Amino acid sequence: CKVKVMNHCPADAVDMGTDVYWAKCNLGATSQEQPGGYYAWDETSPKTSFPKRSITDAEVMKRITDDLIIKPEYDAATVALGGTWRLPTQLDYNLLWNNCTKSVKTINGQKGVLLHSETTNNELFFPLCGHMNGDFLTYKDEMAFLRVGEVSYTDALPYWGELSVQIQIRNINLIDLKNDWSKIADYGYQGMNIRPICD
Repeated sequence: CKVKVMNHCPADAVDMGTDVYWAKCNLGATSQEQPGGYYAWDETSPKTSFPKRSITDAEVMKRITDDLIIKPEYDAATVALGGTWRLPTQLDYNLLWNNCTKSVKTINGQKGVLLHSETTNNELFFPLCGHMNGDFLTYKDEMAFLRVGEVSYTDALPYWGELSVQIQIRNINLIDLKNDWSKIADYGYQGMNIRPICD
């Protein structure tokens, strides 16, 4: 069998019964219903405006490890919180999603998705705060766009892709977690929220 030794759960983290601990709210937020900051792919400070810029392949390769994980100095969660805090991977999100029941909830006027752990009975609220494109916030109250700390590469096109996840409500009975990836050069400048995790 494989055994993973985990650190004690920090006071500002939640044990959802997966391999990591989850922050109670998005990076930069002080309560669970707030969006927190919006971050471009390789930037560690939040912004309110995201003018279009192209990120070159050379810039991508400088910012990632051999395992295609963003380096700590470009990981906004690591820079802001220190310790073992970091951006989640798509696998981290998938394990969380599959370990929880999901429901639509509104807290202080903010619509979101409440995840309830079937293992620990703890809960996490993900506000549907859309994403920033230029100066415009899109998909508010419809989707959450969340950055992950890994990239992908396709030989077919070829290009570097940023991985992300989207939490979406299609109707009251259908809540989706969508694994997505898009071309870093063309879309990496856009602003998304971050839900930090720690090992």
